[in-house]
Amino acid sequence: MFAELGEAGIGVVVRNEKGEVMASLAKKLPILESVEMLEALAVRRAVIFSAELGLHQVVIEGDSEIVFKALSSRCLERSSIGHIIKD
Repeated sequence: MFAELGEAGIGVVVRNEKGEVMASLAKKLPILESVEMLEALAVRRAVIFSAELGLHQVVIEGDSEIVFKALSSRCLERSSIGHIIKD
């Protein structure tokens, strides 16, 4: 995050089964209320980017345990990232 600029950044890297980079993107966002919200938006953008590339079987990786637990949960997430998870 770049607090002095009021911005944060997300990045997505698409690799093939050999680990070779096939595509990537980066996006600036306004600073959000939590790192978890930023990570959830990054995951959502990764899913959208994968669909835009025509990829149907993907593995999403990230470093927010909270976000990935919410994604794998069967119950509706009621936290500040719930609306993003539902998306």
